[in-house]
Amino acid sequence: MVWVCLGVKEQAICDARNNNVQLTAGTKGNKEGLFGTFRVLFKEKEPDFAKKISWKTNDGGTIDSRDLIALAWIPLSLTTWVNDDDKVVEAPKPPIIYSGKERCLNKYLTLMRDPRISTANTNGTEKELRDHQVLSALKVTVDIPGLFDLIYQRFPEYYNSMGGSYGKINAVKSMQNNSGEYATPFYRFDAEQPVPNGFIYPLVYGLKACMQYDSNKNEISWRVDPRRFVQSKDFAAAAANYCGVIRQSEYDPQKVGKGIFSY
Repeated sequence: MVWVCLGVKEQAICDARNNNVQLTAGTKGNKEGLFGTFRVLFKEKEPDFAKKISWKTNDGGTIDSRDLIALAWIPLSLTTWVNDDDKVVEAPKPPIIYSGKERCLNKYLTLMRDPRISTANTNGTEKELRDHQVLSALKVTVDIPGLFDLIYQRFPEYYNSMGGSYGKINAVKSMQNNSGEYATPFYRFDAEQPVPNGFIYPLVYGLKACMQYDSNKNEISWRVDPRRFVQSKDFAAAAANYCGVIRQSEYDPQKVGKGIFSY
């Protein structure tokens, strides 16, 4: 009996250790200072939003930093660090930005640990971002959560403009509540209807077409005003056409978000 109890106890310890291994990748990266610049950029743009971001395990934030890091791979995928012969790491495939947040995090950490991109600070305790190209990609990323929310708010309109009935989609009905009050994922703006994230990510990834790599300046930037573009008739038309993918995917957000054809 003693042996059995000891075995159970040891198994519990092993399970706890395995859970800790899964949870500490971001915490370790935070301790290394690999999120420092990203944190500052959000703080400079939206201080209140920045306070809600959880950069390490159990720090109380309501916004998971892995969601932001996954979105960062949209502009980061334009850098020479993932495109040239001496690339540091392969950029995640588009569906992974939706469905593989931990993989996106691990690739981000690999990129940021490269000595050509980050080096130890004067105290030697943390690493600091030195590469202008990666810095410019993170600056672009800071705009994406707001654009995500804007697309979220407008998505039912895009769908209905093609003669559909957005509220009748089963995945949407399962998210509806009696109060009829809904909010966007990041900034918690009011929304008329809930929207499965799987429907949104391909459109957000499509904003990559609004970004550019300038080899002369060695930086990533917006080629057009992204907010104005998302509010334009051209984007509304493109989004409405994209909604055909939802029908082809049997109205399943998982199939849409994970399907490479959606992007």
